[in-house]
Amino acid sequence: AEKYNIYQLIMLNQEISAVKIGETKSNSAIISSLQPNNTYNYIVTAFNSKFQSPESDFSDIITIHTTPKSTPISVRNINNNMLEITFNNKIGTNSLNPAIFELYDYNNNLFLPSSAIISKGSIVLLSFANEMEASTYTLNINTFRDYYNNWTVDTTIEYQWDKIPTKDELFLTKLEFLGETLIKLHYNKEVDSTAINRNNYIFKPLGEALFVELDPLDHSAVMMNISQLFRNNGARGKNYTITATNILAKDRTPITNGPGNTLGFTISSPDLIDAYVYPNPIRKSENNDIYFANITQNAKITIQTIDGAEIIKLFENDGNGGVEWDGKDRNGNELPTGIYLFKVEGVNSKGEKVESKTKKFVILP
Repeated sequence: AEKYNIYQLIMLNQEISAVKIGETKSNSAIISSLQPNNTYNYIVTAFNSKFQSPESDFSDIITIHTTPKSTPISVRNINNNMLEITFNNKIGTNSLNPAIFELYDYNNNLFLPSSAIISKGSIVLLSFANEMEASTYTLNINTFRDYYNNWTVDTTIEYQWDKIPTKDELFLTKLEFLGETLIKLHYNKEVDSTAINRNNYIFKPLGEALFVELDPLDHSAVMMNISQLFRNNGARGKNYTITATNILAKDRTPITNGPGNTLGFTISSPDLIDAYVYPNPIRKSENNDIYFANITQNAKITIQTIDGAEIIKLFENDGNGGVEWDGKDRNGNELPTGIYLFKVEGVNSKGEKVESKTKKFVILP
C-alpha cells in the first residue's frame, strides 16, 4: 500500500458515518485531541493508485479506550494467605497469570502466588500456598493488558504484612497440574467425602471435573481428572478458575464463602514440541478465532510465506500458553489464501532456549 486512510466512526443523525481524519504511510499513526474517559472507534483502508479500485475495503473496527492507565491504589492482606490488590480501573473478568505478581521478603526470597483471581472487575485476590510471616515485603506488579486492552503501570510497592487472627474455615491453597488433564487440588486441612463429589467443583469459562478422589498420602488434597474440553482447547491463551462449593473438612468446617473457595490457573506447555495453530485449515468464510497454542510461557512466533519471507512476529508474554492472531500481516493486511509457515522460539520449563520445527498451516476462502 502507498498509504493508509484512517476513518473515525461517528454517530450523525442516528446513523454511523465513517469520517476521514487522517492518513499515514507507515504501519502506525498518532491520533491527537482525544478526550479522557471516552471510547473511540476507527476503521482503516489501504490505498494503492496502481489498482483499478485503489482503496481497499474497510478493516475491522479498532476500539480505543482513553481510560487512565490502570495502577494499584491499595493493598491489604485479608488473611494470612491472601492479598487483596485494588486497581483504579476495571482490569478483567476472570483471572490473571499469577506470575505477573512477585513478592519478595527482606532477604530477597521470592514468593509467587498460586492464583490471581479478579473480583468485582478491579480487585485482584492473590492466594499463597503457605501462611506468610508478618514482615515487610516488596510487591512487584509487572505490566499486563487490562480489561480495555491497555497496558497497566509497572509498579513496585513496599507492603507490611500483618498477622490476622485465623478463623476456623476451610479454603483452597494451591492447584498443581500433574498431567494434561490431571490436577491436584490442595486444601488447608483434611477434607471429608464431600470433596470427592465432582458436582461440587465449578470451572469457568469451560470444563468440568470427571472424577475426583482423595490423595491417599495426603487427605488435605484431592486428585481430579478434568474434562476433554481442556485437552481440546489446550494452551490457547485462556485463563481459568475452579470454585469449590459444599465441601466440608473432616472436622465439619465448611468451605469459606469468600475468596478462598476459588483458584485461578492457566495452561502452558513446558516445551514447544506440540505447538500448533488452531484451526488448521483457517477458513476465512467462518471468521473463527485463530490461536497459536501449546507454547511456553514466554515465546516468539514467526509467520512466513511458503518461500520463507517473514510476514509478522507474534509474542506470548502473559504466561497463559497461547496467542490469538487476527490473520493479518504487520501492516494490517489480511493474508490471502495459501500455504504458510510458522516457527516458535521460547524458553522451556528448565529455563533452556528451545524452538519448534517449522510447521505449515493453510488459509482457505
